[in-house]
Amino acid sequence: MDGFKKAAKSILRNAIVKTLNEIEKDNLEKTDVVSREAPTTVTTVTISATSATGGILTKDIVKSNIGGISNTTPISVVIEGFEVIDETAFHGLSNLVQVTIPNTVTTIGAPASRGLGPFFMCRKLNKVIFEENSQLTIIGNTAFSGCSALKSITIPPTVTYIGLGAFQSTGLTSITIPPLVTTMNEGFSYCPDLETVTFKGNSALTSVNNQWFKSSTNLKTIYATPATLKKWGIEAGENNKSFGGPDDGVTIIETEPEPEPEPEPEPEPEPE
Repeated sequence: MDGFKKAAKSILRNAIVKTLNEIEKDNLEKTDVVSREAPTTVTTVTISATSATGGILTKDIVKSNIGGISNTTPISVVIEGFEVIDETAFHGLSNLVQVTIPNTVTTIGAPASRGLGPFFMCRKLNKVIFEENSQLTIIGNTAFSGCSALKSITIPPTVTYIGLGAFQSTGLTSITIPPLVTTMNEGFSYCPDLETVTFKGNSALTSVNNQWFKSSTNLKTIYATPATLKKWGIEAGENNKSFGGPDDGVTIIETEPEPEPEPEPEPEPEPE
């Protein structure tokens, strides 16, 4: 069974890389024409959950809301009320530049999917906004894979699962991994601009996986608390090759753990 799972994961990984390469080649052939025609005004579209749509945002719902907009018009999508963003919802939407994800969403894509993620190859997507008090726990396989314009993102602190290739081939330059994450697979592989990674707090990841940052060859520095490094059996220093990334390794730097919040003062008794 383990051999089957490894083979299935390898097939999915190869399919993702092949698809990314094919789509990239096709898009490059069209770049000159699109760049001359693309307007600069961004159109904002709000997609709200209703009793008719239910809690899952699907590709059909997305199409029904933006189908009449030219594919050369930049779009900013504001999602409201949904709990799940289906694995194909925005797949390949070439004019999506920004998306706002509400705090009702718990899952983006699917953790066990063998397909392509909801924002796969949204090449112009450059901003992802998570509403305050996010309840997000799962960022599924290839959720943002191929979003090459995405230079930064703040992953909500509630996230526990980052799927295979979730941020593969994005333009991220740095990333902070929330402490509750227990699974990360090859979440940040093939990120050519990724230089800095911070593991916040006492990481729930029990051991290091050299596939997390596979082929992210510009990775330079990883920050983690002493408690996290001790759990992983890693010491601070240069040329650490435990994380994948560049052939000569990365520099590990210890960070101070965040101080415990001070207890709120007890209210003074009211005068009698």
